[in-house]
Amino acid sequence: VVPSTPTGWGSEQGQEAIWKSIGHAQENYNIDPNRVFVYGGSMGGYGVCSTITARTDFFAAACPFIGCSDLTGYAENFSNVCFYIVVGEKDPYVDNKAAKLTADRLKELGYDVTFREMKDKGHEVPPSEYPPLVAKLRKTSRNMYAPKLQRGNGSGRWYWLECGGDSDGEYAGQTVTVKGSVSAV
Repeated sequence: VVPSTPTGWGSEQGQEAIWKSIGHAQENYNIDPNRVFVYGGSMGGYGVCSTITARTDFFAAACPFIGCSDLTGYAENFSNVCFYIVVGEKDPYVDNKAAKLTADRLKELGYDVTFREMKDKGHEVPPSEYPPLVAKLRKTSRNMYAPKLQRGNGSGRWYWLECGGDSDGEYAGQTVTVKGSVSAV
C-alpha cells in the first residue's frame, strides 16, 4: 500500500490516506491482521512514526527508514511492536539523533528493535538492506495477548481499551487489571 500526500504523513490528510489505503487492502485481499507492517522511507519514515503512535495495537512492526521521529516519550507504548530502523551515517537531510534515541530507549526497555546505521551512506537505502528486513518480518507477528500493556504518553485506541493519559494494565486469564483513565471500547 503506497498512498501519497502533499501535506505530510502526520497531517490529518496524510493519516486519512494511510488508513483508507489499509482499509482498501483489507477489504480486497486476504491479509493476516497479525502480520500488518508499516514501512516508510524519508518523509514516509516520519509517517511510520505518526501512524504507529496513533495505533500501537494494529501493527506487528514499524520500519522507519532514513527518517524517524523521537519516540522516546511514547516508547513504553510499543511493548508489542517490533521496530526495524535504518539510517545513513552521512545523511545530509535527516539528523539521525532522533532515530538513535528511539532505538536506545526501546532497547533499554527490552523491546524487539533492530537499529542499522549504514556506514558511509547518506539519504538512500541500498538494495542490500532489504533482505535482512524481509527475513525479520517473516518471523514477526502481532501478539494480541501481551502479558503487560502500558501507555506512557498520548491517547487513542489501545488494543481493546480507550486510554486518556498515563495508564498501566496487566491480565491473567480473563482478568484485566487497569490503573489510570480507561474505558472499554
